[in-house]
Amino acid sequence: MSRAARAGLLSLALGALPGSVFAQELVVSAPGGASLRDRPELEATVVGRVASGVRLEQRGRSGEWYEVVNPATGSPAWIHASLVRTLGDTPDSPPLAPAPPAPVEDADRPRAPRRAGSRLSAFVGGTLAAAGSGFAGERRFTEFAEEGHIDTDYAQQTGPGFEVGLAYALGRHFGLAASFNLLSRTLSSTYTASIPHPLFLGRPREASGSADGLSYQERGFHFDLLFRSERGRLRYAAFAGPSHVSVESDLLEPLQYRQAYPFDALEVTAVPRASARAGAFGFNVGAELDYRFGSRLGAGVLVRYHQVRTELPQTTEDVVKIDAGGLQVGLGLRIDVW
Repeated sequence: MSRAARAGLLSLALGALPGSVFAQELVVSAPGGASLRDRPELEATVVGRVASGVRLEQRGRSGEWYEVVNPATGSPAWIHASLVRTLGDTPDSPPLAPAPPAPVEDADRPRAPRRAGSRLSAFVGGTLAAAGSGFAGERRFTEFAEEGHIDTDYAQQTGPGFEVGLAYALGRHFGLAASFNLLSRTLSSTYTASIPHPLFLGRPREASGSADGLSYQERGFHFDLLFRSERGRLRYAAFAGPSHVSVESDLLEPLQYRQAYPFDALEVTAVPRASARAGAFGFNVGAELDYRFGSRLGAGVLVRYHQVRTELPQTTEDVVKIDAGGLQVGLGLRIDVW
């Protein structure tokens, strides 16, 4: 077979192969270079930059975006079609896409480091408070010309809550946050009472028992300095700052009882309760982790510990000292407002 015939057969065979067999090369045509991103969208994270004139191996295409090989890492990345041209036989081949529109050009100009997330974001969700350490109270009263008292231990149960807050970014990593937290718990209590004797001095009658279903509620305002960062669709932050918490709780009142001669014993008929309220400043620390579904909406988990020491007034002159707060875990939505 002649040389011309063999050349013709080879040309026909090569022409029959699909174009995908040959890897297409692209060359960066943007004068200032271009950004490589982890997804085919302008809001995606920048994973690298390439200078003008650099050749890139094309792996695929999605709309106006090309999937290429990042020359620095060998990993897949995406570049906008307006920033490259195909590498043809002549170096002056026309661009593959129209001239870059202003938003794309602005997105790929050299600039200051991008901050993590939006400047203003809101969080709303539910929380669950772990069982607290509880607190104790003592009431003193005068009866039959002697002083009596009732000592009570209060145990805090696990309870649900609600939290809403705003975070404002001061820069790439630092920001300020403010939130409101509402928490409800139930209390169980045990008491020991000493009631003076109506006929004899120094011979008090003793009584003990328990009372359940007492109401307890906290309203907290938290103000924090936060440090945050992101990795792909994940955003995480740590925060700390002052808190102001208002506490409203049921407390046991002096017992109601029956007695009969010779009055050496008594029968408790009722354990009254009264509501007391107080507020004070304390502190809070915590962390949060968010996963973004899109450019503005995400779901997150929040862990916070706060402590506030205050005193609840009683109908007598005594007070109940309490460490309000504790550990809370919250789940909710985070919305990038601006």
